[in-house]
Amino acid sequence: MKLVRVDGIVLRAIPFSETSLVGSLLTRQLGRIGVIARGARRPGCAAAAAFQSTNLVSCSVYMGERSGLRTISHLELEATHESIPRSVELFGLVGYAMELVIFQAPEEEPAPRVFRLLKGFLHAADGATLAEAEMALVAFEFRLQRALGWGLCTEVCARCGAVVTGATRLSPREGGTLCPACDPQDACGETLSSGDLSVLRAMLLEPFARWRQNAVSGETVAALSRIARSVWQIHAPAPTRSSSLAFLADVRSDGYGKSGTRSGENAGAKDFASRRPMTQ
Repeated sequence: MKLVRVDGIVLRAIPFSETSLVGSLLTRQLGRIGVIARGARRPGCAAAAAFQSTNLVSCSVYMGERSGLRTISHLELEATHESIPRSVELFGLVGYAMELVIFQAPEEEPAPRVFRLLKGFLHAADGATLAEAEMALVAFEFRLQRALGWGLCTEVCARCGAVVTGATRLSPREGGTLCPACDPQDACGETLSSGDLSVLRAMLLEPFARWRQNAVSGETVAALSRIARSVWQIHAPAPTRSSSLAFLADVRSDGYGKSGTRSGENAGAKDFASRRPMTQ
């Protein structure tokens, strides 16, 4: 049995027995793995505090020949994101990002780009305003899609390759922007102003932290969010049933949040507190 030292982000942690925890880690070295931390729930065990969602940790992983839960040991906390659990809405937004990684990142395949993306997003969300976190989340969605091979083409027409300038239509099904000559053939495409298109291009290129300096309207963020969700719907429909988005919708519709429910969010489920993952 091979012992590997890894850096990882705790995607979720669930009590497994009176003394253990199970969950998911996104690691720099091994990609996404299912793990069990034996004895982590014992009184006085420091691993219990470290093995919490959004924490950055280092640990040793026992890698056997068979797939399944990997036992971890020598768990050490590297960094926390303390402000995220303090805001109910921010916690819902971050929970959605974690769900995306859990269900879209391949299991036990090295994915250093996805690891860097999630680490950067969590750093940007920690201490951010809700509006800043919303922008960072949309940018994270587009970048994660690109890392998984579903990235949108925004510089040229996705159908004919012509250079795209000014206001344009964007078709998630075609994979990007459409030029005027191809536009009439795609009746279901989203319309983007030249400003919205510039924001989308910047989201794909600029660091997350820079979004705190950008003035982007809520309408633009909402439009880009719909596009990102449309891409997921085409390639991987599970995120539309996200328990985190359902939780967020419930919070906002009950008057606890500062903004209304987003279009397309399922307000029916109320199980986020139990940490139930998305239905595949």
